[in-house]
Amino acid sequence: MPESSRSEYLSNIGISTAIPIGLYLCSLYSYLLFHSLVEIVTIAVAFILFILTLNTRKYLPNNYLKLLGIGYAFIALIDLLHTLAYKGMNLFPGYGSNLPTQLWISARYLQALTLCVAPLLIGRRAHTRIIFVGYTAVASLLLAIIYSGNFPDCFIEGEGLTPFKIGSEYVISFILLISLYLLYRKRNLFNNRIYLLLLSSITCTVISEISFTAYASVYGVANMIGHLAKLAAFYFIYRAILVTGLKEPFELVFKNLKDANDELCRVNINLEHEIEERTCAENELILARNDLEMRVEERTAALQASEERFKSLADTSPLAICATAGVEQKVTYMNLTFFKLFGYSLDEIQRIDQWWPLAYPDENYRILVREEWTKRVTQAINTHTEIEPMEVEVTCKDGSLKQILWEFKTIGKEDWGFGLDLTERKRAEEERKKLEDQLLHSQKLEAVGTLAGGIAHDFNNILTAIVGYGQLTLMKIPHDDPVRRNVEHMLESAERAATLTQSLLAFSRKQISERKPVELNTIIRKVEKFLLRVIGEDVAIHLTLAEQEFPILADAGQLEQVFMNLATNARDAMPHGGSFMIKTSCVELDGNFITADGYGKPGSYVTISVADTGTGMNEETKEKIFEPFFTTKEVGKGSGLGLAMAYGIINQHEGFINVYSEPGKGTTLHIYLPLINSSTIDGEKKAEEPYPQGGTETILLAEDDPHLQPLSVLILEQMGYKVITASNGEEAVAKFMENRDKIQLLLLDIMMPKKSGREAADEIRMVDPTVPVIFISGYSSELLREKGLIEEDAAMINKPMTPNVLLKKVREILDKEWSSEKSGMD
Repeated sequence: MPESSRSEYLSNIGISTAIPIGLYLCSLYSYLLFHSLVEIVTIAVAFILFILTLNTRKYLPNNYLKLLGIGYAFIALIDLLHTLAYKGMNLFPGYGSNLPTQLWISARYLQALTLCVAPLLIGRRAHTRIIFVGYTAVASLLLAIIYSGNFPDCFIEGEGLTPFKIGSEYVISFILLISLYLLYRKRNLFNNRIYLLLLSSITCTVISEISFTAYASVYGVANMIGHLAKLAAFYFIYRAILVTGLKEPFELVFKNLKDANDELCRVNINLEHEIEERTCAENELILARNDLEMRVEERTAALQASEERFKSLADTSPLAICATAGVEQKVTYMNLTFFKLFGYSLDEIQRIDQWWPLAYPDENYRILVREEWTKRVTQAINTHTEIEPMEVEVTCKDGSLKQILWEFKTIGKEDWGFGLDLTERKRAEEERKKLEDQLLHSQKLEAVGTLAGGIAHDFNNILTAIVGYGQLTLMKIPHDDPVRRNVEHMLESAERAATLTQSLLAFSRKQISERKPVELNTIIRKVEKFLLRVIGEDVAIHLTLAEQEFPILADAGQLEQVFMNLATNARDAMPHGGSFMIKTSCVELDGNFITADGYGKPGSYVTISVADTGTGMNEETKEKIFEPFFTTKEVGKGSGLGLAMAYGIINQHEGFINVYSEPGKGTTLHIYLPLINSSTIDGEKKAEEPYPQGGTETILLAEDDPHLQPLSVLILEQMGYKVITASNGEEAVAKFMENRDKIQLLLLDIMMPKKSGREAADEIRMVDPTVPVIFISGYSSELLREKGLIEEDAAMINKPMTPNVLLKKVREILDKEWSSEKSGMD
């Protein structure tokens, strides 16, 4: 025996002895570990066989290996499920030892039938796809039957193997004996070594099946012997097919493949001898000439095919590609993308110097590009490197501009340029930057709005006290008293402050805009007299209002506040006087305009142009003017909220603002507001109605503000009502319980300590569901309903409230309640 064969023989003997001993020692430590190792090895062998079969199926002379390779893959799949379901793995809770035994039996049936059918397919046609689909169907059917509970029990805890399982092992053994017989009949198609290994594999499989008829526990000795026999069977398959097939490719699995190869070699030798004998000098010359012509044709065809492939790839490339050659830099190639992107053809650009004035028509920019190009070429020559990529703006044939990144390569004697269109990417980056800026601005507005909303809410309580006491004072002053005019001026200022407060709440989104159809020019004319006071005598105001009406859906008070803020800002920008102009016009905005500006939607808009002749501003200042607290004024001369509030109000009206300004040239703001189709325009406010009549009913008033509570008591008691007061929600509930037979109306502030007005009302209505309630809040009723703080049909008074509004709502609710009771009695 050769030394190498002897060494290999001893190595195999050592491995064959060491593996069982090692596995036995593992079983002493953990049978579950032993079982998992055996199953994993056999599964791995089966999958390796499948992979080899799948990748060499075209070269197999018969279907024995093909069927074995595919079949063992599905056997391994079921064995894998058997391993995962084995007792102790706990991956399929509730099944016990029966499930892995059922999976084992189904895998062995499939293995036995595979070994039995495989010899029958030698010399017959069988498609791989049909075999694969067949095994998929069989394996899926077996698993469906097992997991649906329709497969016969194979193991019962406490009893051991069932008759079905034991009988199946004998049936499987019988099928394997049949496969041995069939293999014996086909033995002449295998060499002796492979045939003995296959025979040994099937024999070990029979021993494994017999062992599995005797165990009563899945951890028993018989079970271990069966698994060792299974490992040996897979080892012999491994030796017979994988190792032998890979190490001895000329003997492979089937003897006829080697015989065919030997026959081919013999024929080739004989043919060479015959050709040598028949060939003469003349024939050799003819053959040489023919061979040369054939090679030329082949190379010509290969060259043409290569050119076609290149043209196909280049024309479908997203890059604009062109090539130049020679001292004159003649254009030798231009792909289809180049023509589509720039619009120029090869007829228009025959030399590279014709490209420059077309692509860069602006002479200054062309000079700049050429200088940069020359600089990069010189650097590449000096450093023996490629020319650095260069980003430029190219003018296309249709006049459009493209942002192109050029990369240059020298291939052979030609200079190649590859242009990547960055236009859409640049546009997307600019769009993203614009959206990010808008988001950042909105977040800043929201943060400042929260602060402004809290201040405005508290300020509403103060204004309520000022307006209430002022109107009570006005009631007691004769019409001809000079003091009356002072009080009226005070109330006008308080009304202005209330409007400002509502704007702050709208800015903070804690006050829903009460938008209704209004006419824009009417609002501007109305606010003009206030602008004259704000802007000063040294600034001329010019109104250029279109003759047509501009119906819009807006909160007139908030728009007035916008004009006041813009006028104040313009006045501060013109310390030495100037002009302040407001102009209105109608415009149709299309999709291009909306896309360019990044907001709004197409449609009819009214444009309000607000301009001044002030100091103007630079680009850096323009980008920040709508940011909260940003100001260029001196400390104490501006809060930085005026333009931010204007921006927020216009945004809530579904409009937007564009700013145009240069240092020393003044500022113009274009405000766009969407027009509506409406003829219902608000008219002038009605004159203030006289005080409504009072009453003698008892009212429970809950108000935590120490200034508003006595004011409300004074107003109500002055009109004859009896008032019981509470300073928080809990006290209100307690006072109602003490006086439930007297109280005929609840007047509750929404925001109170301990219990809110809504919570107090709900608790009181559990005692008396019929008692009417009026809620009071500095926030709008729409917002409170939206937040679920009041009911949809709840009566509501908004702060700052006047005595007239309070008394009118109280009388309205009491009369309504009285009418309801009377109707019920009738």
